[in-house]
Formats: sequence, structure tokens, C-alpha cells
Amino acid sequence: MSDTQLLQKIADASKTIFSYAMRKTSNREDAEDLSQDILTELIKSVGNIRDDKAFYAFMWSVAGYVYKQWY
Repeated sequence: MSDTQLLQKIADASKTIFSYAMRKTSNREDAEDLSQDILTELIKSVGNIRDDKAFYAFMWSVAGYVYKQWY
């Protein structure tokens, strides 16, 4: 899978990531900040995804890590 396709997957998952951030935070502004941090880290790490079938596992791993750092 190309980087462009992976970036499209990230864009498609952005609503899911925002929903995750809303559940983890106390207000919309914090959720926006957290989801932006998660998306930024995913974009920076897109080259580390070796198997496109593992994208969502990788995404949730990154989301959990960023949330722990944010919290």
C-alpha cells in the first residue's frame, strides 16, 4: 500500500479518532487537540506500517500512546 493510500485511510479514520478523543476528554476543545495530536503522530509514522491489514491495530496503538502522553 502506498503512502498516499495510507494517508487516505488516516483521513477516513479522522471521525473515529475524534469520537475516541471525545470519550477520553472532558470537552470539545480538548478532544480537538487530542485528535489533532493523534492524527499528526499517525501521519509522521505512516512509513512504519509494514502491513496494510494491520493499519487499524497500528492506529489504535498510536492513539493509546498519544492519549497516555497527553493525559
